[in-house]
Amino acid sequence: MKQYFSFLSNTHIRVLVCLLFLSNNLSAQTWRELNGLGLPQPASQIHVPYTSGVSVSSGNNCYVGTGCRADQLSASSQIYFKSFHTYNATSDSWSRIADFPIPRANAVGFILNSDLFVGLGNDLTTNYNDLWAYDSLNNVWTQKANFPGGPRTAASAFSISGMGYIVGGLDQIVNPLAECWQYNPLTNIWTQKNNFAGSARFSAVAFSIGSNGYFGLGNGSLGVLTDFWEYNSLSDSWTPKSSFPQNWDYPIISFPIGANGYVHDKYSFWEFDPAANQWNQKSNVQDTLSDFANGFSGINQGFLLYVSSNRFGDYRPNKIVFQQYDPLSDSWSIKFDTREFAGLSGKGIELEGKAYVGGKVYNPINQSWQVDTSQTSWIFSTGSSGYGLHNGIFQEYNTQTGIWTPKANFPQDRIFLFCIGTDAFFMNYYGTGMDTVWAYNTLTDTWSSRNVAPFDLDGTASFSIGNKGYLGTGWDDNISWSTNAFYEYDPVADIWTPKANVPGQSRENAVGISSLSRGYIGMGDIALTNVVAVLRDFYEYNPLLDQWDTLPELPGRLNGMCFSIRDTIYVGGAGVPDGHYPLTLSDFYYLDTNSVIQSISYPLQNSMGFSIFPNPAKDKLYISVESGFASETRAEIIDLAGKIMGQFEVKDISGSRREIQISALRPGIYFMRLLDGNNYRLAKFVINE
Repeated sequence: MKQYFSFLSNTHIRVLVCLLFLSNNLSAQTWRELNGLGLPQPASQIHVPYTSGVSVSSGNNCYVGTGCRADQLSASSQIYFKSFHTYNATSDSWSRIADFPIPRANAVGFILNSDLFVGLGNDLTTNYNDLWAYDSLNNVWTQKANFPGGPRTAASAFSISGMGYIVGGLDQIVNPLAECWQYNPLTNIWTQKNNFAGSARFSAVAFSIGSNGYFGLGNGSLGVLTDFWEYNSLSDSWTPKSSFPQNWDYPIISFPIGANGYVHDKYSFWEFDPAANQWNQKSNVQDTLSDFANGFSGINQGFLLYVSSNRFGDYRPNKIVFQQYDPLSDSWSIKFDTREFAGLSGKGIELEGKAYVGGKVYNPINQSWQVDTSQTSWIFSTGSSGYGLHNGIFQEYNTQTGIWTPKANFPQDRIFLFCIGTDAFFMNYYGTGMDTVWAYNTLTDTWSSRNVAPFDLDGTASFSIGNKGYLGTGWDDNISWSTNAFYEYDPVADIWTPKANVPGQSRENAVGISSLSRGYIGMGDIALTNVVAVLRDFYEYNPLLDQWDTLPELPGRLNGMCFSIRDTIYVGGAGVPDGHYPLTLSDFYYLDTNSVIQSISYPLQNSMGFSIFPNPAKDKLYISVESGFASETRAEIIDLAGKIMGQFEVKDISGSRREIQISALRPGIYFMRLLDGNNYRLAKFVINE
């Protein structure tokens, strides 16, 4: 007979919670990266396009990497990157490969016999003449023969019949060049070929079709060029072709698809037909390309990976868009778009096992994001109700009845701190009396003032654990600087008590959240001379011991998004300050406490045996029990956070087996606990996707 169970939201195992209080062995805790915000994969697996990066493809294997962006200290300085990613158009999947050995921009790349070669380019102080080959089997880069033409930047490259070609570029004294060089990967030898027949140039477009290379446009000594040329590798000769039909605007991206070549500039998209020696205008992406863009092609399609600007008026990685072009239908389709998640921040609330934050809803069961159709600015939740500004009015939403109820007026100058029982606590946001604390009682629908906070604070982190609230870090107006002070609030005594300071540097705009018996604060920023520095460290607070433990770091950010679902902590989003290009982040993580939970020793009474199978399971599992159980036994499924995810009563289980439906549980590690009076026994099982 099948046994079904209901999911609970607030039931925990007392003995497990006590053990968690006493355990300080947190070294095994780690952050697990989930699919990025608006992304089909973890953000670390998907390339962030920067100015003057390399993009090259062969068949359905595409590589993108390197590039630069403006430094946060000065728009005249640059930060150079060495990250490299590959995109497989067949499987529609991204993966990160080994970093390029030396960060740079304006490098060249080509693929020869399925091997990727990258070289030349520049950083802030050096122009390079090196060449490196990527070994995909061992995920390593190997240096090859240096380019004999000397250090060079902003050159162009294509490949023909297993040979690589480099054309044009700038020398060390910024003179445009017309040289053409051939690289033989079998002999690791460079050979100079006949110079390009047009005027010297740099930052030109280049691609190959069949046994011919195509090169043109770019910039020369007198400005923008539009002429276009064909290179015959057999005769080592250059032939002029129809010029590009209009002046182009940077960025300019090119790639071949089948027998034709394609060029997309900032506003328009063109196809070059070599057979007809003709340019044909095609449908461009319905967007304005920024300098942060890469283009490449698969066997029958083209791709643009870029940072969009037209919806927001600025260029902010990671507002990334990835589009695919179908030449048969002359149409673009969006493969992913992170713009609607750009800058997602704040503390979310949990309702019915889902998180609501920044106009989005996250479902942990299928790891999906949806638009919050309620159009509510959620503030807090308690029990089965959520509270927020709905239609501009402070209202309660009851998840059991589905009814909205207007509540006492919510002053707009108050920010939410934490919930304790049926009370929600707030602090004034700005102006006189920033340290004033208010309590909202959800049962009586009334507001009351409380004892002031220990300091006037902005950008603070806060959370509650049990019947206490906690507040710390932020900008302290009393000292005109950020602080790492930390306080506990007792709502019964209406008293603030100083506790152990948050470790690390003083900070503001940090993440603050709690789960079970612990609180968490991390990341944020600190103001330094002429720049805001983001922090990466993260800490866990044990209120019983008044002690902080260090957790693994995360990529630095301020105003991060955070929430807790069934006592699992999630963190991501928000951004990094940058004086020239503010960055918004798309990465998303949860805190895996697996090793800590597994290290706990459970007391087992009586030697009662049972087994569960299959293990791992997917949609259902079976319990097989030996003799010795009472006629009425309770079974519980427990997650790694110690929460009871389901429970059910079973009768006459001894000597039989029962089927349990588990399709509603997300993949992970769980425990099955059978209880017979004061006796119980645990068994671990795994749910696979």
